[in-house]
Amino acid sequence: MNNTTPKFLYHYYELAKGPFRNISNVEYDKAQKIISEVSVGFNKNRDPKYLDLRLELEVKLKNAFIAKGGRPTRNDPFYFTLGECKWLETWFGETGIVKMPLSIFEKQSEIVSITHPDSMISYQMAEFEILKDKRKPCNGKVFTLDELEELVSNYGVPTAEQWKNEPAYIYDRYIEVQIWDFEPIQKYLDSI
Repeated sequence: MNNTTPKFLYHYYELAKGPFRNISNVEYDKAQKIISEVSVGFNKNRDPKYLDLRLELEVKLKNAFIAKGGRPTRNDPFYFTLGECKWLETWFGETGIVKMPLSIFEKQSEIVSITHPDSMISYQMAEFEILKDKRKPCNGKVFTLDELEELVSNYGVPTAEQWKNEPAYIYDRYIEVQIWDFEPIQKYLDSI
């Protein structure tokens, strides 16, 4: 387990389609069509119920974040990993990566939520009985930027070595960071 908090966020995306696109941000039928047309990479194997689960999760995620003082400006966040995750490069035919310093959000913590691990997996591990043997106290919870150091101290940053070799951590691939406002992302992209 790695207990050092990474200093950078990574956003992985399909290079041909561009970064910061969210399937939740298009009409339902169009989103289903997009999902069905994916033919390469990890994303080609999505469960037929994926979109419904994703939409339901994003409502839970947003509500839990607001309950902790979050102030999202959108209904769906932009997804990042805390630190690098090589496994995510397999999700797409050709992967693009945006790397941003976590520090740019320090003064805007009200738009940053965090789950350990990936939000979809975290909630499923907390709620699905079939996954109870992999469940950890951090699953199904949303954390704030102010809670990040304690989260990493208690549960560590997932590593490939750990999830490949320890069955209890098979789903712990990365810590996910959700950014609920595009303005600081755009400001950073314009500055580089």
